[in-house]
Formats: sequence, C-alpha cells, structure tokens
Amino acid sequence: LLAMVVIALIRRIPYHWFRQIHKGFGALFLAGAFHGLVLMPSSYWQTPIAWLSVLVAALGILPALLSLTGRIGRKRQRTARIESIHQPADGLLEIVCRPQGWPGHRAGQFVLADFGKPREGHHPFTLASAWDARQGTLTPCIKALGDFTQALPEHLTAGQSIQLEGPYGHFDFAAETTVDRDPQIWIAGGIGITPF
Repeated sequence: LLAMVVIALIRRIPYHWFRQIHKGFGALFLAGAFHGLVLMPSSYWQTPIAWLSVLVAALGILPALLSLTGRIGRKRQRTARIESIHQPADGLLEIVCRPQGWPGHRAGQFVLADFGKPREGHHPFTLASAWDARQGTLTPCIKALGDFTQALPEHLTAGQSIQLEGPYGHFDFAAETTVDRDPQIWIAGGIGITPF
C-alpha cells in the first residue's frame, strides 16, 4: 500500500500504468487472504481470531472479485453526448454533456469520465453544475494537470459520445443532519475551487 502511495506521487508515471497497478490490488488481497488462512497455525482455529480472520477475508473476497472483473460502478455508467466545450481560462476545460438516464447529482460531486481512449479509461472530474432535469445537462470541469488532460481539447468535439460513471462524493455536509452544527471553514485552491 505504501508503494502504491509512492507511485501515485511520481508524476512521470503515466496514469494508465497507475490504473493497472491499482487494479492489481484485488489480486494482491486474494493472494494475501489465501496465504493467511492456509498458513494459519492449527492451534489458532480454536480461537476467535481465526474466525475473525475468516470473516474479514470473506468480506474482502467479493469486492476483490468485482474489482478484478471490472464490475464496480457498472450500474452507474451512462452514455452521454458532448453538447459544447468551453475553455474559460488557460488549462481549464468545461464540457457540457447530455447523459442518458442520469439519476441526478448535486454540485460538487464528481464523475468518472471515459473519453474513449482505451489506455486511459475512466478519470475522475468534478461536476461544476447542479442538476436541472429540465435542462438535462451536466458540466465536468477539467484542469490540465497531465499529458491526457492537456491533450483533451484537441481530441473532443461537440456531438461525440462519452461514458460517465457516477455521481460520487458528498460535498455538502448540511444534508447529513438537521441538528444545528458548529460553524465550518472550508478552504480550496486550484481546481478544488470548482464546487464552491
């Protein structure tokens, strides 16, 4: 896990390599769970720790298999058509999309967008628009932070189909409870300002 964090911080490693390493953690978990259960001393099987280990392994096996077979998030995937593309500032891209069968979202949530480049797959992007069912569009906001996002304006056109998965995230804490909360201070910079 620590190696994964180090790899994530190395900007020279292409995203598609990082993504494949990330997917490999399902296989790593399955191997670790199998190894841990098979090599557990027989004396442990008479203790609660053994059954706790079995429970934890069982709880992790299904998500690991779902991850390895690419099924996580499949029910949240929708096809969308690009309506328009705007570049409000240098290195910033807003893509107005019209998704089919979109369940709605709140401003500040994010989607995983796949623009059809097989090596890249889905990338997370913040939604800069609140959902209005009458209008039927949403707007991911993308900052050019790497080679893929820098090249996006050259590869996208109005009318193009893309794949969206989501929405994910919970930006607004006010919806969590009706009880009065202490004042909150939120700080954002860079592309993190989008939900604000």
